[in-house]
Amino acid sequence: MKTGRHRLPGWLALPWLAALVLVACSGSDPVAPPEDGVGAVKEVRITSGHDCRMWIGKGPGASIEFPYDGRGPGSLGTMSPDCGSLDLDGENLEACRALEPSLEPGEVIVFFDADDSLPSKFYIMGEQVDIYINILPADMIGTVNFCTGHMEYFMDALFEQVMFGEVLGALSVVSDLTTGTVSQGNWTMTGRPLDEKDDLQYVSIAVTPPTGDPFTDLILGLPTNTVSENESHLDFPQGKFPCPGEPPPGVADEVQMTVGKEGRLSIGFLGSFVEYPYDGKGSDGIGSLGPVVDGRASVEFSEFRIPHLQIIPGMDAIRVEIEPHALAGEIDFCSGRIDLDFDSTFTSFVGEREVTSMSIVTTITTETSTGFSQTVDGERMNRWGDARLVGVARVPLTDDPLTNLMLGLPNDAVCELPVHLHFHGGERPGCP
Repeated sequence: MKTGRHRLPGWLALPWLAALVLVACSGSDPVAPPEDGVGAVKEVRITSGHDCRMWIGKGPGASIEFPYDGRGPGSLGTMSPDCGSLDLDGENLEACRALEPSLEPGEVIVFFDADDSLPSKFYIMGEQVDIYINILPADMIGTVNFCTGHMEYFMDALFEQVMFGEVLGALSVVSDLTTGTVSQGNWTMTGRPLDEKDDLQYVSIAVTPPTGDPFTDLILGLPTNTVSENESHLDFPQGKFPCPGEPPPGVADEVQMTVGKEGRLSIGFLGSFVEYPYDGKGSDGIGSLGPVVDGRASVEFSEFRIPHLQIIPGMDAIRVEIEPHALAGEIDFCSGRIDLDFDSTFTSFVGEREVTSMSIVTTITTETSTGFSQTVDGERMNRWGDARLVGVARVPLTDDPLTNLMLGLPNDAVCELPVHLHFHGGERPGCP
C-alpha cells in the first residue's frame, strides 16, 4: 500500500485411529468469472495458517514470544482496480480514493468487510485453557499486486482479553500489515509476497498504548510494540486480475489438499463406538489433474503427508501413524462432488514399540459412506475449495485375538476430514 492512506477505525484410530490473526462446506456454487478491467469486481478470502507468531516488547531481545495457531474461517473480501466498483461509502471510500491514483500495473484495491470477518481467538496457554484474546477486526482496506505479489492493508482491531468466560479488558491495535519490510524502534520485520500457491507471509508492528488498567499495563509493559508474523493463504474463486504483459492463465493441472483441525476419527472399542478429534495440522498432498471433460477431471496424488493421531491429546507416545499408499479418484467441478480411493496402512505404537498394523482401503467422498453399521455424510466442495470428506472402512479380523476383541472386529472405522483444495498451474477448472 502506498503512503497517504486514510486511517480507519494405541490403537484407537481409523483403525484405532494470538495476535493478529485474520478472521470456511456445502455444495459447489460456481460463479462465472467477471471480465477483467475497470468495473470488474472479484471475490477474495484470506485465511491464516498454524505457524504464526506474535511478540510483545521493545525489541527482539526484550520481548515475550507467543507462537499461535491462526487457522480459522478467514475474512471474505472483494477486489477491483477502481473504487467505484466496490461497495464502499464514508471513510472506506475516502481511503480507497487516496490509494487509487498510485496503483501500479497489476495492482488492485482489496476490501474486507468487518461483517464478513468472524472473530478469531488467540489462546495464551493453548486451547485446553480458557484464557485467550478475542480479535474483533474493523473494516480492512489495502492493495494486492498480481505482478509482484506484494500485499498491504490497514487493520484496526479490538483485542478483548478473556479469562474463563469473563472479559477483563480490551486493547485497540492499529497496524499496517505488509508482505514487505517494516521497521519501528528496535524491530525490523520482512514478509514474503504472494507465491504461485497463493501463500504469503505478512508482518506488522503496532504501537500498543496503555489500557488504563494498571495491572495489565504492568504485565505487558505498556506502552510497547505488538509484532506479528502470519503465514496466510488467499483464495480467488473467480480468478485473479491479470498482470499486464503476461499471457492469460490456462487451466490448472495440479491440486494441493490440506486437512483442517476439526476432523474426527472413530472405531468400536470394548463394545462402544469411540470418537477421537483429529487435527490435520501439517498435512499436505500434491495431486495431478487429468483433462477436464464435462466439468469432471481425474486426480492422482503422488504424495500425501498425514499427521499421526494422538490417542491421548498432547501425548505422542501413544499414537497411530498413517502411511498412505495411494490416493486417487475424480473431482466434479460442476457439483463439487469428490470421490477418492484411499489405500493405506495404520500402525499403532506405544513409545517406539509397534503394537499392531492394519491395511485400510476405502473410498473417501463428499457424499454418503456406509459400513457394517455406521453411515456418515460429507459436504461437497464450495467455491472457496472447502469440502468435508468422509469414509467408512470395513476393518476385517486381524491375526491378533486381543485386537479383534478390543475393537470388536470386523467393525467400522470412520473418518470425517475437513479439507481445502487449491488449484495450481492456472485457473481452477470451471463447469461448461
